[in-house]
Amino acid sequence: MVTKSDMESMFEKYIKCLSDSIEASIERRIKHHISGLENRISELENQNSSLIASLNVLKSDMDVLREAATGSGSLVSRIDAIEKRISDVNLGSRDVNHSIEDVIAEVNDRQRRSSNVLFHGIEESSSSDQLGGRKQDEVLLRDAFTKFDFDYAHIVRDHRRLGVKKGNGTNRPILVTLADPGSTSRLLSLNRSMHPPPYAISADRTPRQRENLNRARRELQQRRDGGEADLTIKF
Repeated sequence: MVTKSDMESMFEKYIKCLSDSIEASIERRIKHHISGLENRISELENQNSSLIASLNVLKSDMDVLREAATGSGSLVSRIDAIEKRISDVNLGSRDVNHSIEDVIAEVNDRQRRSSNVLFHGIEESSSSDQLGGRKQDEVLLRDAFTKFDFDYAHIVRDHRRLGVKKGNGTNRPILVTLADPGSTSRLLSLNRSMHPPPYAISADRTPRQRENLNRARRELQQRRDGGEADLTIKF
């Protein structure tokens, strides 16, 4: 005979298995996208290196032509014009190099932040005792994660307040590092699914992501002011 306790145990095992499956699927997709992006960046770097090498050969050939054309003003002028075009292309190639480096840095930064969430508006201790304040934050966070049916000790790796503490009563956001990106996604999704959301929680976005989000918000407001309705931001 199957008891209520047996049913609860079976249900918990099913939920755990489903959760692990979702985490593994999310991790595989993230790794797949990152791998594809890294391969594309490598291709662009190789193409750019070949372009720069070709431009350097052309510049050497131009030097030879300049020597041969000495005495002919019109030829020298044409060579100067071609050299300027080559220099312009070379400068553009350097910009491409910088762009690739920026993309790589952005990918790495997003990956580093993918297991973080930010809790906003949680009351901060007025004490100057940092250890005491940290313990108080942990108590509040444990209560929050209990409401989401998360095992705090299993899922939370670290937490800390961001920025410099001010004496005006402003509560600094708490940066919480979770076990993996899948846990971050589930927490954000659960919080959004509640009406109203019990906490102000956001992803730990890079400066570029925050800039893009602010731009999207400004555009949304402009369009609403222009009379457009039923508009939302998906970010």
